Amino acid sequence: MPLCLLPVVSRTSAADGPSAAVKKVLGDKVVAILQKPTKVEAFRIEPRQDDELKGDQQIAGYPIIARAKELDAKFTAKLVAVLHDEKTYNGQSARCFDPGLAFRIWSDKEAVEVIICFRCTNLKVKLMGEEEEAELVLHGFGPEIGPLTRLAKEAFPDDKAIQGLPEKAK
Repeated sequence: MPLCLLPVVSRTSAADGPSAAVKKVLGDKVVAILQKPTKVEAFRIEPRQDDELKGDQQIAGYPIIARAKELDAKFTAKLVAVLHDEKTYNGQSARCFDPGLAFRIWSDKEAVEVIICFRCTNLKVKLMGEEEEAELVLHGFGPEIGPLTRLAKEAFPDDKAIQGLPEKAK
């Protein structure tokens, strides 16, 4: 079943920030963090959550298996632009959700976590440290998988599994 959360609205450029529809999906707190990012981290993660893990061993409860090289402001701007794009939230929601990649976008001491499953083309966007009930719904980003796939490949240039990801939905 298609995820139809976004009404048809006029498009705005990435420089203008997210559209009203994207703001409604992400919420004020997430939008505020994305408007003033100070750092982005990227992680390869195990697809199953482990509630025992704390601190820097996990992201959103998923065990971290690798960390990306340091990501610059240009990369950060590209990731924020993808998260501001309405197409990012117009796919079908949930099938497997076995995520293998996560981004953490910081604005000073607050952060947004973006947990991605490339197999079912779904993502979760949540405030770091928030409990499950505060988590935003699962969003399908397929068939527009190219932007997130390219960012994953840029973050992990030596990871064969990431480099093998297709840039078009099957």
